[in-house]
Amino acid sequence: MSAYHVLAVYDANNAILLAISNTDRANILDIAFREENVLITVGVKHYMLWKISNKCLTSRKGIFGEHSDILGCVAAQRELVLTGNKNGELYNWKGIVISSVIKNHREPIDLSLIHICRCRRYAVCRSRWSPYH
Repeated sequence: MSAYHVLAVYDANNAILLAISNTDRANILDIAFREENVLITVGVKHYMLWKISNKCLTSRKGIFGEHSDILGCVAAQRELVLTGNKNGELYNWKGIVISSVIKNHREPIDLSLIHICRCRRYAVCRSRWSPYH
């Protein structure tokens, strides 16, 4: 049994495997399509940008620099990619690099609860902490 995880993309309407690839040893906690043939996977020490082409998946690893590499969720719309981390920060990605950080939560943004409003590029996210408790 391999220590690596496998990512498979299917056409669910026609029950056809479109592409398959080994990922890495990190658990994938969330996934989002940025475009029809581009997707993002995130997890513990894991951000990968995937491209689907000719039944193959190719990937590029994210560059975290000084930022936390524990990501719990991802939302994507074309060039806008947002991830939530264990410190309550929201990362805005440009390709495989973090371009900006928003710190507004005291607890992890660790659920698949980042949603991007398509009309105005607003992001709505939730963590377990609330100022109303």
